[in-house]
Amino acid sequence: MAAKKLSVSELQALIRDAKSEIEKRQKRLDRVKAKVDTILKNEDVTLDDLYATRNPSKRPAVARRKRKVKPVYKSGNNTWTGRGRAPGWVVKICEKDGVDVIKFKTLSQYKIL
Repeated sequence: MAAKKLSVSELQALIRDAKSEIEKRQKRLDRVKAKVDTILKNEDVTLDDLYATRNPSKRPAVARRKRKVKPVYKSGNNTWTGRGRAPGWVVKICEKDGVDVIKFKTLSQYKIL
């Protein structure tokens, strides 16, 4: 239904119907929420308890953060921690010097002291 093709009275009726539908849905949600709150209270359970991870020894996802790792290798403005896939500048140096990445890691001229 294109709103541009409706008359003013048809648009007002549509708005009334939409408001009525929103009220019905909100009342239904309020009823469901009240039921859930009652069940949680009777069972002495919180929503956090209900949806917590199954392994209590694991830290919550919010607490897990990636740690910043200091770079170990440097050439010009380029740095690399030595972890993960070697960046392009390391690969180019390895190709130019005829060494592999493992050998590159032993080259002292690229290590950050």
